[in-house]
Amino acid sequence: MNFHAISSARGKIKKLMISYNGSKPSLAFIKDALRVFPEDMELLIWINHSTYRPEIEREVHYANKINCIVIPEEVDFVSDDESEVNLAPSIGSVWIRDRYCVSQKNGDWGMIHSGENNIPVVLINKGIIQHKIKVNRALVFGNILIDKDFLFIGVEDLRLIETYTNDDLSPETYLTKILFPGTGTNPKIVPLGFEIKPPSEALTIAPDPKWFNILNYFRHTDSVLTPTGIDFNGAPVVLVGQVRSPNTLYRQYEDDAEVLMKKIISQLEKENIIVLRNPIPLLKLEDGEPWVGYFNNGIVETTNDTRRVWLPKFEVSSPYENYLNIIGEQNKAIWESLGFEVYWISGGMMSFSTGGGRAGALHCLTVEFR
Repeated sequence: MNFHAISSARGKIKKLMISYNGSKPSLAFIKDALRVFPEDMELLIWINHSTYRPEIEREVHYANKINCIVIPEEVDFVSDDESEVNLAPSIGSVWIRDRYCVSQKNGDWGMIHSGENNIPVVLINKGIIQHKIKVNRALVFGNILIDKDFLFIGVEDLRLIETYTNDDLSPETYLTKILFPGTGTNPKIVPLGFEIKPPSEALTIAPDPKWFNILNYFRHTDSVLTPTGIDFNGAPVVLVGQVRSPNTLYRQYEDDAEVLMKKIISQLEKENIIVLRNPIPLLKLEDGEPWVGYFNNGIVETTNDTRRVWLPKFEVSSPYENYLNIIGEQNKAIWESLGFEVYWISGGMMSFSTGGGRAGALHCLTVEFR
C-alpha cells in the first residue's frame, strides 16, 4: 500500500494530530486547541507517556470535545525484521511536524516518521495503527511545504539527500519517489534559501559569517513561507515574512534577514508564484535572547467553500504588548483580505517560539490529515 504527501493548504482538514509532553506550555496549547479547533476537525492527541492520559482525558471532558481521540504512548509494533519500533513522539518532544509527514491514499490516513532511517509509514484509523511500510530516508518536514504543482524545500535538506541515499538518482527525483510513490505526481521542486554548513564549518553560499546567527532563526521553510492554497490568474499565492524590530539593537538583523527573504522571493517569483509580505516581529526579551514571532507558522485550510487559517498568537507583557498586538492585527488583515476566517491559538506560543533554531509555533506543533 502506497501513501503520498498532501498539500500544505488545499483541502479540508479532517484530522489534526498534536502531542503532549507534560509541560505547562504543552498543556496550555492542548487547552487552547480543544477550545478553538472546530468539531468538524477530529483532534488526535498523542501523549508522550501513559501517566499523562488521565490529565488529558480530563481536559477533553472539561472542553466537552466529542471529536477527539487520546493516543497512548505505547503504540509499538513489530517491523519486517522483527525489531520493535516505537512510533510515539520522543519523550519530551512536542515538535510532531518534524517527526511525521502526512500522507493519503484512497481515503486512508498515513504518516511518515522522520526521526530515523528505514522510517515506517503507518496507517492510522481512529488512533489504531493498522498497516505500515518502509521508506529509506528521514527528512525534516518543517522544511518541506507543498502547494498545487510545487514542492518547496530548504536547499540544505535537498542537498543533504545526496548523502542519504545510495540510489543513482538526483535529489529531486529521489524526493518525488519517496513522497509521491506510484502516483505519477511530479511536482516542480523549488529549493529555497541559502545553503549553509554547521557552525563548526565555513559557510558555503551565505555571504557573511554573521549570517549563521540570524539564519538559525529561519532554518525551516515553514518559519518564513505560508502557502495560502488560493490562485490568482492561475498562479499560487504565498506569504513570505518580513522581519521587523522595535529594538535599535536588532535593526541590523532586519536587513540581514531581508537578504534571506529576498533570496526566497526571487526563487519563488522565478516560478511565477505570487508573493505577498507579512510582518514577523523580532524582539529583545528580558533574558537578552532574540525572540521571533513566527506568524507564518500557522495552519491553512482552503476548499471550494471555505477559507480558514489558524495563527499563533503571542502574548507578552509591556513594553512589547501593544507592538505585538499591532503586528498580529496586520497579519490578520492580510489573511482577511484574501477571504479567510482567522482564528488564534495562544496557549504556550511564547514559550515554543523561544530558542532560535530550536523554536517554532503552531505549524511545527501539529500534523494535519486532509
